[in-house]
Amino acid sequence: MSIEKSYRAPEYNAMMPLAAGYFTGEGPWLGNAIKNAAAAAMSPVKPMPTVSKVNAWSGKNTAMAAMSFIHSSTSFGLATCAMEGYDVLRVREALRIPDRYEIPLMVSVGYSMDEEFEEEIKRTNRLELGEVFFDDTFGNPTSQSRA
Repeated sequence: MSIEKSYRAPEYNAMMPLAAGYFTGEGPWLGNAIKNAAAAAMSPVKPMPTVSKVNAWSGKNTAMAAMSFIHSSTSFGLATCAMEGYDVLRVREALRIPDRYEIPLMVSVGYSMDEEFEEEIKRTNRLELGEVFFDDTFGNPTSQSRA
């Protein structure tokens, strides 16, 4: 909000705390309830965006940014690994991340180990492609996974 205030009209600035509260999910609960009810009522008539909670929204956007980071890192010859399922409290403490911020994922980045050591690593089991990727509808395995 501090960045916006320097060049916006006073009317815009007056509404900024309320708008930011709705966007972050920290605003009045009634406003969020009205948004959800309006979206649910209009959806059968007209396509409406789903109103996500702020942690769902931030998780999705973080994943897209991480994907770009992963692709960029790979293009520079680096190896990456996106991770979730770590101890958030310890990560928050080690990196001094304030409580108001979510940590939806982490990405390790570095150089791959030499191929001579890769044989020593026991690979974990993976699902078949047809169990994860689908054509058109859920449960319809992709043509690539049928082959």
